[in-house]
Amino acid sequence: MKYIVTSASVKSRCHTLNEDCCFTAPRFIIVADGMGGENCGEVASKIAVDVVASTLNDGLAGDLPYDSAVQLSRNAIMKADDSIISYSTTHPGAFGMGTTILLIIQIGQELCIAWCGDSRCYVYNKKNGLHCLTKDHSYVQDLIDEDKITVEESYSHPDSNLITRYVGGGDKVCIPDFTSYQMRQGDILIACSDGLSGYCRDKDIEYCVCENADNSHLPRLLIDLALSYGSDDDITIVTMAYPNETSIFGWLKRKLSSK
Repeated sequence: MKYIVTSASVKSRCHTLNEDCCFTAPRFIIVADGMGGENCGEVASKIAVDVVASTLNDGLAGDLPYDSAVQLSRNAIMKADDSIISYSTTHPGAFGMGTTILLIIQIGQELCIAWCGDSRCYVYNKKNGLHCLTKDHSYVQDLIDEDKITVEESYSHPDSNLITRYVGGGDKVCIPDFTSYQMRQGDILIACSDGLSGYCRDKDIEYCVCENADNSHLPRLLIDLALSYGSDDDITIVTMAYPNETSIFGWLKRKLSSK
């Protein structure tokens, strides 16, 4: 199954370099949002993406069942965790650096989704609207779960940037979660860093996707949406569409299939 994948990433006006990193391949997508101070966040996210991509390229040589994809994802993330820790121990200025990770592996029409941190994966379709497939590993999400704050209050909470799990912190904090999703015609998957999800309500993301569902520039439009809501973080967005045959995306899929 060939999906239409597009991506875009922009640097925050507050950062010297873009601390987000993403990678797309025929069978997987990776989004990472680095942290850890000046000149460290971008290193952590790049290490994670490089290690995970290399591990997946080796492990996805043939067909594999969902359970094997989960194990492969876990191994890849743990290798990235070890690599970041190794780098930080030999570079004193990098102490404490880490990164979120969001990993999506395609197994036919089924997706294996792994994440650690607050980078999110949404899916949109016309019938059901927008739905978040992941749940943030963050301090404000814990407060929401404990009914101490509302979702709306989380957007303005002073500790909204604190994550409770990440890659680069060792076994106690590098704890990925996993879920699966069966792609259907008309679905649009959105993988993003919190430069989008930390500023834009789900209803606003849904409206933007609904109005531009056949637009190959959707990642750029979602970045513009985040900026309009005052995002001062790096923003990275990857979309993957399973097009209807009558849509513009469907026309693109047919063109790709004929090559």
